[in-house]
Amino acid sequence: MQLWEAESTKIKDGESIQSSSYTYEIVKELNDGKMAVAYHAKRSDGQNIFLKHTKDPNNYRDDYNSYVKSQHQILNILNAIGTSHVEKNYEYFEYKGRHFQAKEFLDGVDLKSIIWTKNKNEQMNFTTRFDLIERLAELIKLIHEKDLIHSDLKPEQIFMIKDSSQKSGYRVRLIDFDHSIVPSLNIYIPAGTPTWYSPEHNRTNKTVGAYSDVFTLGNMFYTIMAFGRKPFQDFIDSDSKYRSAITKTKSVTPLKTLNKAYPEELSDLVQEMLHPNYTKRPTASEVHHRLVSLKKSSQKPKFIKLFMGTQSRIITDKLIFGRAMAKSSFKEYKEIFTKQFEIIKDNSGDWFIKGLPTPKSAKSRSGEIFYFYPTMLDRNDITNKIVKIEDGMDIVIGNTKLMIKTKS
Repeated sequence: MQLWEAESTKIKDGESIQSSSYTYEIVKELNDGKMAVAYHAKRSDGQNIFLKHTKDPNNYRDDYNSYVKSQHQILNILNAIGTSHVEKNYEYFEYKGRHFQAKEFLDGVDLKSIIWTKNKNEQMNFTTRFDLIERLAELIKLIHEKDLIHSDLKPEQIFMIKDSSQKSGYRVRLIDFDHSIVPSLNIYIPAGTPTWYSPEHNRTNKTVGAYSDVFTLGNMFYTIMAFGRKPFQDFIDSDSKYRSAITKTKSVTPLKTLNKAYPEELSDLVQEMLHPNYTKRPTASEVHHRLVSLKKSSQKPKFIKLFMGTQSRIITDKLIFGRAMAKSSFKEYKEIFTKQFEIIKDNSGDWFIKGLPTPKSAKSRSGEIFYFYPTMLDRNDITNKIVKIEDGMDIVIGNTKLMIKTKS
């Protein structure tokens, strides 16, 4: 095993570096970025490691010691957040005057490869994409609640791990906090990636705040929901055009204009997130809340159906179900009598059923006697009661059994 002598920026495959706890042998280089090189390394205990090596912190940080201290503080915050949400960080150390981070080696792909995949089997539908942006909003909400601002969000920083138990089909981790901001600790190391960064990145470091993450999150939301089209698609061929476009409210074609099937509430939310004036943007918490509310409202049934065997009838708001309606819908109408129950829809879109009081018996004009029964919902008498309707409920009136099916 040959130790790296730090004579060059790159570490060769097979060379090793050391921390106070472990030796890390380089398996292969993964990525060579502007400020750091990423490697797949094997730790001395056999663990696969994602090893990040900062080329020269002094190039963008005047005080190297303060930079190192800041990274340690950010690491403590990430460990407090937990690995269900962010990458697992093992240690932060120096070797031969260079700065290294040892992280969990994740088995998966980044969001970029999911958004622009050419594999039709990997392409996500609208519902799956919506579940994904809800999860991303939750992640950003969580780190902001911990007083941590990522400041360099982009699809490459969202790691996707296949998991069939998740609605989106993936577990999602937020990674790469090298340029994060912690205002309470006076840590400001922002970095913005072209075509993703916010208008505030054009100014001084201390104007890059939580609202900047919201802008970039909106940028990603749009791209995800528009199946790869970026909100500033017409201005990304040069950084100067992009920088100018993100300062104007009319630079973005709303999602609902691209496709009328998009929920208006989602389109409006993304437009607010991309507002050039950061005071006009919602917080990450508000974004998450609105997405959750939108999902709940979209899952509510728009109408319900009443089934008797293979026969069915659509029931709408404020309809009182009685004998005449039963007669026009079902053959066995004699067992369903006048004003047995009422269907109610409230302002939030939820459906309810109310059992109406009925006389014990009545005689028709032909002299036939009808006997009235209480309305039973899942074996419970709902006379004079209002109950929220759920899919698959049974309504029983006398010997007549009906089934409720919700339809969206």
